Amino acid sequence: MYEIENNVEIPELKRFRYYKYPFDLMEVGQSFKVEGKNPSSAVSQQNKRNPEKRFIVRREGDDFRVWRVAVQPVQ
Repeated sequence: MYEIENNVEIPELKRFRYYKYPFDLMEVGQSFKVEGKNPSSAVSQQNKRNPEKRFIVRREGDDFRVWRVAVQPVQ
């Protein structure tokens, strides 16, 4: 059975997105290093979600590096 209560305040809704990688903070020319795990799928998803921003990933020894690059104009 459920107890019915009066005057219980509704907590504020906390909406935020947590991203494992700092895509939203990056400017063109900036990069970050990812140790061990290949972030290609996250980069691909980010490129699909934000076509006005473009990211690439390259292997760097045993690690990976992600760059924000300029979007190429469509001709």
